[in-house]
Amino acid sequence: MEKIVEGVFIEESYPGVIIGAVPMEDGVLLIDAPLRPDDGRAWLATLRGLKGGSDRMLVFLDSHTDRTLGSRVLESTIIAHEDVYQEFENRPSIFKALVPETGTAWETCTGLSGIRWVAPHLAFTDKAKLYWKEKSIVLEHHPGPEDGACWVNLTNDKVLFIGDLVTVSQPPFLENADLEKWDDSLNILAKNYKDHTVVSSRDGIITDKEIRAMSKFISGLHKQFERMARRRTSPQNIEKMVEKQLSYFEIQPRFHNHYFQRMQHGLMQCYINRYFNTSSNQEIE
Repeated sequence: MEKIVEGVFIEESYPGVIIGAVPMEDGVLLIDAPLRPDDGRAWLATLRGLKGGSDRMLVFLDSHTDRTLGSRVLESTIIAHEDVYQEFENRPSIFKALVPETGTAWETCTGLSGIRWVAPHLAFTDKAKLYWKEKSIVLEHHPGPEDGACWVNLTNDKVLFIGDLVTVSQPPFLENADLEKWDDSLNILAKNYKDHTVVSSRDGIITDKEIRAMSKFISGLHKQFERMARRRTSPQNIEKMVEKQLSYFEIQPRFHNHYFQRMQHGLMQCYINRYFNTSSNQEIE
């Protein structure tokens, strides 16, 4: 576990996402959950060693399986954006590991099938303020990687958790992405939070340079997909793009195949759902 500033911690050792904890007198604010149940129990044991109350509130930064599947073990009140709440309304009650090779972290873990989902108990729209004695905590809706993506802004500490908005050592998850909104969120981050320590769910603390690089990638991909849609380029051509798009990220060779699959799957789904099908519908109209 790493202390970012006094009273704000992150844990990077579990598969899935980098999780956060903010212990306070009356309880602890948790940011995302460990993926595996055993890791969740280990995380609880770690939290007991911190000075903080027994009440727990858990924030989902979006609805991605890597950050939400293991939440039951934490026995917390869960809050998320309303789009995440609606996503859980449409999910079956039990997780079944049936979708192979999409490049997610949970696919590298065994024994996850059959876990029961826990839906958010509370939801917000644009912004929510949590009133806890020592801390000023603001949840802000910033879509992009998913429609329900949000940030946790610890305003007193100037620490910002941004979820999957920026990735450095691995490709982003594009399956449910809205690239135009993603680019807007990156611009807001670059412009308004220069004095914050920014935490990515996949890479930990990130720099202004890495934020700018992500913005260049997302903006460029959005423009490329728009051109392809105007030309009615077949989705079958997506595979030719994968290696070039992977080259924007600092990937270790041993993860290449896994991340190739993530990028290919994400590019295909994003293009079909947000560009190709939309272009077809406009022509019909």
